[in-house]
Amino acid sequence: MKKIIFIFIFTLILDSAYSQVQWQWQMPQPTGNILYDVKMQNEQTGYSCGAAGNILKTTNGGLNWVMLNTGSKIRLLYIFILDAANIYVCGDSSLILKSTNEGLNWTETRLNTGATFFSLYFNNSNTGFVSGGNGSLFKTTNAGLNWNQINTGFGGFFYDVKFANINTGYIGGNRIILKSTNGGVNWFDAGAVFSSPFAQTYSIHVQDSETVYGMIVSENKFVVTTNGGTNWTQYDITIHPTNGSSFDILRKIKFINAQTGYLATDFGRVCKTTNAGANWNQDSTFKFPYRKIGVLWGVDAVGNSVSASGGGGTIIRSTNAGQNYSLIQGWKHQLNDIKFINQQTGFTVGDRGDIFKTSNEGNSWEKINSNTINNLTSVDFINPQTGYITGDTGTILKTTNQGLNWNIIVTGLNNLLYDSDFINNDTGYICGKAGLIIKTTNSGNSWFQLNTGDIDEFKKIKFFNSSTGVAVHEAGIRLTTNAGSNWNALSGNINGVDIHLLNQNTGYISAGGGQVYKSTNSGLNWIQVSSRPGWVFWTLWYEDEQDGYAAGSDGVIAKTTNGGTNWTQIFFTNNRLNSIEFINNETGFIVGDWGNIIKTTNGGLTFTENNISELTKSFELNQNYPNPFNPETNISFSINENNSYVSLQVYDVTGKMISEVTNGIYQAGNYETKFNGKNLPSGVYFYRLTVNSGNQNEKVFSQTKRMILMK
Repeated sequence: MKKIIFIFIFTLILDSAYSQVQWQWQMPQPTGNILYDVKMQNEQTGYSCGAAGNILKTTNGGLNWVMLNTGSKIRLLYIFILDAANIYVCGDSSLILKSTNEGLNWTETRLNTGATFFSLYFNNSNTGFVSGGNGSLFKTTNAGLNWNQINTGFGGFFYDVKFANINTGYIGGNRIILKSTNGGVNWFDAGAVFSSPFAQTYSIHVQDSETVYGMIVSENKFVVTTNGGTNWTQYDITIHPTNGSSFDILRKIKFINAQTGYLATDFGRVCKTTNAGANWNQDSTFKFPYRKIGVLWGVDAVGNSVSASGGGGTIIRSTNAGQNYSLIQGWKHQLNDIKFINQQTGFTVGDRGDIFKTSNEGNSWEKINSNTINNLTSVDFINPQTGYITGDTGTILKTTNQGLNWNIIVTGLNNLLYDSDFINNDTGYICGKAGLIIKTTNSGNSWFQLNTGDIDEFKKIKFFNSSTGVAVHEAGIRLTTNAGSNWNALSGNINGVDIHLLNQNTGYISAGGGQVYKSTNSGLNWIQVSSRPGWVFWTLWYEDEQDGYAAGSDGVIAKTTNGGTNWTQIFFTNNRLNSIEFINNETGFIVGDWGNIIKTTNGGLTFTENNISELTKSFELNQNYPNPFNPETNISFSINENNSYVSLQVYDVTGKMISEVTNGIYQAGNYETKFNGKNLPSGVYFYRLTVNSGNQNEKVFSQTKRMILMK
C-alpha cells in the first residue's frame, strides 16, 4: 500500500534572521557540534553532517573541512552521495536536503510526518528511499521531487536502508532486518534472530542480493547472511573494558569489500575486520582517558583512506587502512569556566588540566601549561596579574604574571573544588564537595575551613561585599553576613547551580527546571522570576536588571529583555554549555562540553519566532540530565494535549521494567521528574515515554531514550 504524503519543497533563502550574526565558533573550528555521519565520494572529496544543520565538506582528503551554508538548524543524521554533483542529507522533522551543485546550494524537502529520518539510499539518479522513526519508509522515482509512503506492515525504527540492485533491498530496524525483492513495494522479515528486547540493527552493509551484514546495538553482535537471509551467523563483538566501563556502544559500519570493514564506537574506538566480521581489531587512539560518551558516530572508507566523525566536531582519519589515525579537528576536553581580565585578554579552564588564553578578544586561543591533569572547574582574577583556578582533588592554582605561569597551592585537601571568589587581594573563598567552604586572608598562602553545617556539594560562591555572601547547592541557598563565620539556610528547596551578581544589592541564581531567582537586598530574600521545565541553566549573565543571558544543558542559549520573565531561545548547538561572560554589551563568550568556545559580537541576536516554532514538537521526551548519572538524574518531557494518559517507565538491557516513574493523567505542559538508581548496578538503562490521547483513547506518542548509570 502506498500513500502520497503532502510535502513542502523550497530552495533555501536566508532571511534577515539567519543573515544576522549571532554566535560563532571560536574553538573547535569550523564547528564543535556533534557530527553524526561522514561520507567520502572519493579519497579527496567528502561530507560530514551533524547537529544544528551543520554540513562540512573537504576537497583535500579530509585534511581541511569547511562549513556549508544549509540555512537549516535541524539535526542532520545521514549523508548519501549519488555522484559528484548530487548529495542528499536527512535528519529530524522529516527533513531531506538535496544539493545538485556539490553542496553550494541546498533544496529542502519536509515530509508531513514529523518522524526522524535516519537513512537514505538511491539505486540510481531517480529512485531512492528514506527510512526513519515510527516505521517510516518513503520512495521517490523522480529524484526526490515527490515521495510516496510505503506501508511495510512493520513498526518501530528503521535505522538503515540499502539496496543490492533495483529489486533487492534490506532495512535494519528494532529487533528486525527486513527484505524486499520487488523494488521496495513489499517487505518481509529476513529471519535474523535477536535476544534483547532493545536490540537495534543500527547499521547494515549489503554486499550483494545474498550477502548482508548487520550490526546489532545493545547485544554487541554482528550478524551475517550469505544466502539472502535463509541462514544467519552471529559473531560477538568483544569490546575490551576501559576507563572503568565494561561496555561500549556500537555506532556504524562501513565495508569496502566482502572481507574488510570498519566500525565506530561511542567511546571512541575504530574497529577493523578482515574476515567479514568474525573478528575485530580495535584502535583506541582517540578513546578519551576517562569515560566520555558520544566520541564517535560515523565511519567511512575509500581504499586505504578511513574517516570517522563524532562528538564536538571530531573528525579523525587514517591514510593506511586503519593502522594509524590522526586528529583532524575536534576531540577537545570539556571547558568549565571563562574569565576576561580586560577587553583583549581572557582565560578558560577545563578537564584534564586544560587552560587556554586569548590575547586578541577570543580570535585565537593558546594552551597554557597548568602543571596538572586534574579537572579544572573555575577561574577568577582579582587584578590583571593575579588569578586563581580551582579543580578536583583539592587543586588550587595561582598566577601572579597574568597567567603565563601557574603554581600549585598545597592545601592537603582532597575535595572537588567548584568555585572561588576573592573580595580583595588578601581575602578569598572557595567552595566544594561535602559542604566545604574554605577561606584565606593572606592571598592564598594558607586556608582554613569554615563551618557550614552542610554535607552537600556547594557549586558556586559569590560575595556582595566584604561581609555578605551566598553559596548554592542542590538543597538550597546559604547566606553569610559575617564574612563566613556563620552560614544560614534560606527558605526554599532551590537546586542552585550558578550565581551572577549585578551589583552590591542585586543578584541572580539559576536552578534546575530553567528557574531563575533574583535578590535586590544583598541575598537576604530571593524571588523566582522564571521557570522553564526541561531546561537547565548552568550559567547566567545579566547586563542590567532587564537584559540577561542563560545557557546550559542540550545547548540551550536563551536571552531575556524583561528581567527573566520571558526567555527567547537561540538555537546553535546541542552540547552542554557551562559558563558565559560578556566583556561589553555586544561581545560575549560561552564555553562548554567538547572544548566549545563560542562568541557573539552583536549581543547574541535571536532568530524570529517563526524559526523557533519550527523546532517545537507536540510531544517530546528529552535526554536525561546529568547523563551519565550517579545515582539521580532528571527526566523531562512535554505534553501538548489535555487529559493525556502518560506513562514513563525504566527498563534494563534485558527488557525488564525496573521502575514506573510516573503513570497518570496529564494536562498540556512541560514536566520534569527524577529517577534514582541508587539500588541499581552500573550500566545502560532505557526510559520510555508513552502517551495515550485523552480525546481519542489511542497511543499518539512513544519514545525511548538511553541513559547510563556510572557508580
